[in-house]
Amino acid sequence: MERALYEPGLGYYATGTSRTGKAGDFITNVTVGSCFGTLLASRIAEYWRELGAPESFLLVEQGANDGQLMQDILEWLSAHRPECRKAAQVHFIEPLENARKAQAARCPEATWHEDLPGELGRQGVFFCNELLDAFPVQRFRNTKDGWVELCVTLADDGDSFCWLEQPTGSDALKALAAAFPRAPVEGYTTEITPGLQPWIKAASRLFARGLWLITDYGLHAEEYYHSSRSQGTLRGYRKHQLLAEGLLCDPGEIDLTCHVNWTTLMDLAPVLGLELLDFKDQMRFLTNLAVPMLKSITNPDPRELRWLRQFQTLTHPGQLGAKFQTLQLKK
Repeated sequence: MERALYEPGLGYYATGTSRTGKAGDFITNVTVGSCFGTLLASRIAEYWRELGAPESFLLVEQGANDGQLMQDILEWLSAHRPECRKAAQVHFIEPLENARKAQAARCPEATWHEDLPGELGRQGVFFCNELLDAFPVQRFRNTKDGWVELCVTLADDGDSFCWLEQPTGSDALKALAAAFPRAPVEGYTTEITPGLQPWIKAASRLFARGLWLITDYGLHAEEYYHSSRSQGTLRGYRKHQLLAEGLLCDPGEIDLTCHVNWTTLMDLAPVLGLELLDFKDQMRFLTNLAVPMLKSITNPDPRELRWLRQFQTLTHPGQLGAKFQTLQLKK
């Protein structure tokens, strides 16, 4: 999965090809329009005031794709909170060269890091949108003989890939035992994201005092590993179509994704000195932020009407409002 998504020059996210939006494989909060960025910017400005309006603070995004979200945030801050914009020092966490070039075209002032670098500064805000669902996973199946790992190998024809059941290591068995005190039915298939815990540990070290805004789609552990979810959450997308089968076809040409296990992050956060500030579905999170803006719109002009349409797409439970959640952590 890691190679299919990130192999330089070949992986789904590493070729420089645009993958999002109506013409791509899926839409995101950012491709809907600037509304998402303006609302995040208002939350960032609010937290900056909570810090005491410092003359300098860090604004860090990981997995920024082409940098559009950061640009939307900075433009709103420039127009509505210029002192906050002046104080913001922009950083991107980005290992992909094609993405860094696109980000530099939008935010040339930024500083780049290939990975989370440890403490960057005394105070700041970290945010990411649809980052964790693209973390590589290990896939497992419960058989009559116990758990096996589903690996990928060449098929007999030598031109395609197929699943291969292999014995799994003790660390994975411990994680599965914790998720399933009682073994699920034979054939039950699920996955574990090994990079999730190291990631939150590294992200928690960015600031001595800060705010973390993590937006993605996911489930609590009891939902994630419910008996009814017998095939896990690993999915493929192409041209806005869900690929229930064919996950191993055309590596590098389809999006591979899994839901986030929010319980993993919430359980580990307090151990790392992070306070669980809030966890809401996107509808409630963005609506709370939008109240002052909505009150100010009395006779909307075309620009405001466009913003309102974007807001409806982002918050309507039948569109993106119920699909995504936002976790806010604070130190």
